Amino acid sequence: MIYEIPFQNYQSIFEYMQKNNDKDNQDDFVDRIFSDKAKTQKTIVKNLLNEINLRKELHKNLLTKINEEIITCDTYLLNIPNRNYYLDTDINNINKRRSHIEDKIIQLEQEKRLEDLKYWEDMKDLYKDLLIAFNEYWLAFRKKEFLNIAGNENL
Repeated sequence: MIYEIPFQNYQSIFEYMQKNNDKDNQDDFVDRIFSDKAKTQKTIVKNLLNEINLRKELHKNLLTKINEEIITCDTYLLNIPNRNYYLDTDINNINKRRSHIEDKIIQLEQEKRLEDLKYWEDMKDLYKDLLIAFNEYWLAFRKKEFLNIAGNENL
């Protein structure tokens, strides 16, 4: 079972970030100071979202390939003749072939577990970086709003 970090509505938050940055007023000094920071963070968020989607697709493709190989090995196992019909020398060859295929299945199952672990580690790091980027964006946005409010009160 794959454990995903619970993370909801990151796409909608990114869309909200885009909408907010489009309203920037470049004539205002405060807006000019924080718009570059916000645009940088928005680009970082967009890149992280792309990396997350690519990693999910890669994980899905790798597991599909491994599962197909396991099915192929299982099919070979089913097609190995039953030992009741053959001589002792044939039985040894059959057992060796069966053992080799079973070892291959075990190896493929280990690969699946390793891929799941790598996927979880990669997604954990990507979601962590995404949260940091969102946080930095919101901090810059809040500072800009605060300075705009404070600047308007002084007028």
